[in-house]
Amino acid sequence: VFAALTNTEAPANTLYAEWLADYDAAAQLAGDVAERPTAITGGLFEGTWYASGGGSIVAQVIADAGGDYVYDDDPSTGLELDIEAVLADGAGADVWLLPQGFTTREQAIALDERLDGFAAWDGGGVWTNQVALDPTVSFLESGPVMIDDYLLDYVGALHPDLVPDHAFVFLSAVPPS
Repeated sequence: VFAALTNTEAPANTLYAEWLADYDAAAQLAGDVAERPTAITGGLFEGTWYASGGGSIVAQVIADAGGDYVYDDDPSTGLELDIEAVLADGAGADVWLLPQGFTTREQAIALDERLDGFAAWDGGGVWTNQVALDPTVSFLESGPVMIDDYLLDYVGALHPDLVPDHAFVFLSAVPPS
């Protein structure tokens, strides 16, 4: 819309094509992986677990990064669940993405001791969004023009061997202890 209003559609289309090509190249890195780690998203806020639905961009990025999302079969973009259901569905997930309210395992346990029950802790597979550490990094502001970096962060979280030198932009590992 902005390009149409400012008569800059040609350069906007060029940029879009470049972003799409960069995303597709990043997706090809994990396109043929033999093992697809399971992933859970979200976290507790005031007693409710908020997670991405299977129809969300996060679920698509997890799939493109070579992962299997626990709630992939849910067509919604967002879910509100109780922690008991999440533990039943995703406690064994290999990776936990985008938890809320903490940047250490100890902080998570202080919020709710049941958060210690996720297998992802044992493999170093808990990843918060970078804004938890650096409020100047925002997917909402930068993600649409850095979507390949967003995907590469997910590839790095799910398959670190595929992008060993990747500098994370939007995700940051939560230390397992």
